[in-house]
Amino acid sequence: MMHRKPILPLRILPLISLFPLLAPLTIFSLLTGWSFRSMAGEQIVLIAQTFQPPDRGAPPSSSSGSPRRGGESSISERNIIPLVPRDQITNVLWGQTLSETPTFFLYVPAQMTHAIKFYLVDDAEGELIYDETVTPPVAGGIMAIALPRNPGKTLQIDKLYNWYFEVQTSSQPSVTTQKPIVGGFVRRIVPSPELSSKLQTATNDSDRSQIYADYGIWYDLLATAATLRTTNPDHWELLLNSVGLGAIVEAPLITATDSAINNPGANR
Repeated sequence: MMHRKPILPLRILPLISLFPLLAPLTIFSLLTGWSFRSMAGEQIVLIAQTFQPPDRGAPPSSSSGSPRRGGESSISERNIIPLVPRDQITNVLWGQTLSETPTFFLYVPAQMTHAIKFYLVDDAEGELIYDETVTPPVAGGIMAIALPRNPGKTLQIDKLYNWYFEVQTSSQPSVTTQKPIVGGFVRRIVPSPELSSKLQTATNDSDRSQIYADYGIWYDLLATAATLRTTNPDHWELLLNSVGLGAIVEAPLITATDSAINNPGANR
């Protein structure tokens, strides 16, 4: 008669024996936005932060209203890449914000010899809200464009805005980028009472970042994660990986030079 080896309780199994269990959970967390937590005695340690996309509100892939500009953000060292998740149903780049003046992030490849122009348009009215032209550093990296507080021209609640970045090239095909125009959408929403309460009681940017991730507030999450990148590089890496932007995780945050600033909406 064969004797079976006793099964050891899970709490005393060697760590290496848990690897087959941990790996699927890690993959699951990246796909669903679930935050995987590790028990260390009585202390819960947060070791991952991923983005939970909102379940509604994405713009349609086409519209009978104003023209929309944009293109796909193919991950390549020769492309400009907006740091925005792609909706799995409509296949458009979009995200939500609580801010009336959100920040937009763009990856720029090295040796970009052309200026880049940013546009923000009211999607329903077709009105140009803001535009800015910048010259990225030769070394390339991830640059940020913050929407200024112009009276009457900040994001309105529940309105959809179309933004896009355009490489200022000549009529000839660009030799430094394969996709000279790429765009997407942003919608400002009202926080629920539950979300407002959690944000009010959050004591630091790390806590606020996790709340934004849980509630699908992309633009605020990314801006907060960028400020924490030096002290929390793992969170930055996991966040970008969770939305398919792992190829540019190592790109440095850079400051672009204002080539010219023209905000026609503020002067009307």
